[in-house]
Amino acid sequence: MLKNAEPSKKVLKENPNDIEILSKLGSTYVRAGEDEKALEVYNRILKLDNTDFNALNNLGGIYRRLARYEDSVLVLERALTTGTNTNEVYYNLGHTYKLMGNYDDAADCFVTVIEENPNDVLAYNHLGSIQAARGEHAKALQTYNRALQVDKNHPILHYNSALSYLSLGKKEEAKLSFENALRTRPGWVEAMVDYADLLIGMNKNKEAQDLLSQAQKLKSEDV
Repeated sequence: MLKNAEPSKKVLKENPNDIEILSKLGSTYVRAGEDEKALEVYNRILKLDNTDFNALNNLGGIYRRLARYEDSVLVLERALTTGTNTNEVYYNLGHTYKLMGNYDDAADCFVTVIEENPNDVLAYNHLGSIQAARGEHAKALQTYNRALQVDKNHPILHYNSALSYLSLGKKEEAKLSFENALRTRPGWVEAMVDYADLLIGMNKNKEAQDLLSQAQKLKSEDV
């Protein structure tokens, strides 16, 4: 039982329909990774107020994590009708569509987010990864580069750029992107292993060996 949830539960015994307290309880369960319990709380809120934005938006994320994608889309579409924090909802909806493999709708959502907030680095990253999944690596690199203008030290953007450069056969550019990813996030084993594969392909076996030795020390159980 979560200790952080106890104060909210005590208040709810006296005021079982207090939406503010229920919202706090739901957030506590979400942070603890107890989505099933959070689901019950947010559905309870919606029985009291079927337009509660916080409940609708959080349910969208919970359903997605539970792989209930259709439910996630439906509840997020309801969240949009409230007119509250629509950019946040489009981001959430785009994430769900992406996991569903519905890349067209997902891309549209992330484009909407970026148009509203041109500094949303994560939205750029999602859009770029969708373009890469479609095989549009040149377009993906343009998207990643736009995001890197906002945050030049974002390791995931550098890493995803490296993968797209590799797909285009641009090894030197991929090498630089891997180096930037590891400079901004030292000890990232996945990136180290992928970079080592590139180094082997470039006949830089000593560099690859040194890199893999470092990775092995960091994650000795990694086969």
